[in-house]
Amino acid sequence: MQHFAFLQLPPELRNRIYSFALQSPTGTLRLECSSHRHGRDREIEKTGYTSKATKPMKSVYLHENDCDSPLRLLRRRPEFNQLKYVCRSLYHETAGIELHFNEILLAQRRYRDRDPVEQYHTLLSHLSPSRLTWLRTITLVQHLSLFHQGYFGSLCNFLTPKRFEDFQDLCALCKRLPNVNIRVVLPGFTYHANGQGRASAAKFIFYCALALLVLRDERSISWEGIVYRKIEERSRIILQNKDVGTWQVRNLRFLTELSAFEYEEFWGLVQKDWKWFKAEGFEDMEGWARRAREWVVDGI
Repeated sequence: MQHFAFLQLPPELRNRIYSFALQSPTGTLRLECSSHRHGRDREIEKTGYTSKATKPMKSVYLHENDCDSPLRLLRRRPEFNQLKYVCRSLYHETAGIELHFNEILLAQRRYRDRDPVEQYHTLLSHLSPSRLTWLRTITLVQHLSLFHQGYFGSLCNFLTPKRFEDFQDLCALCKRLPNVNIRVVLPGFTYHANGQGRASAAKFIFYCALALLVLRDERSISWEGIVYRKIEERSRIILQNKDVGTWQVRNLRFLTELSAFEYEEFWGLVQKDWKWFKAEGFEDMEGWARRAREWVVDGI
């Protein structure tokens, strides 16, 4: 029987220490959940204090971050959670607990990688009911090159019938795990310039309005004109009688591809697009710029 003085500390104090020791510098753990099966899994033998792993099993891999996954680590990367190697008792107390102190990022980095929603299912299937309570925020990022990257193509192409099924699935998971916040990053959703033209605040707001209609059924858009009619038309084509009311769960948010919002930069773009805004009835341009910042920071 192993004895370790640290484990004699009060649980509240130990948890406080874990929160400092097991939080990533960025606050995020980037995981890659694979469905590939492996006949041998010596890492599980060495780090899990288990008997020989002879049966094939699904794996959860670390991807591009100095941390480890709950089950299996990528051989060429150092592990983030070193506490579990101190002794057997500390392993049983701390293995996987880093999930509680960090946000989880599931990203489809390459074309051949699994869809983030499928990775999320794999991650959940590997966690016991008690460990599911550790999860706080999970961000799902799609691979951009899978979609046409034009301003008026990427969002529409992203919202495919398969994607709507994924959203329905995510909503069910959100209801099952109400304390876990799910954030879906919409690929190509940015106001920055790309290969098809200059940066555009007008087109970005067009997309935000379209996303509000399609993803949230929000019809509080207060302008008239040809752009509004285009948004209505596109939303009808995308939805095709789909019931977005089932997506109205508080812990599911849709994010733009922007990691930060520079208000002065965006306001400069709004002024460049002043004629377009004026023609389409955007009387309060500053108000729309502030709302765009809310969409970037808080999600849709």
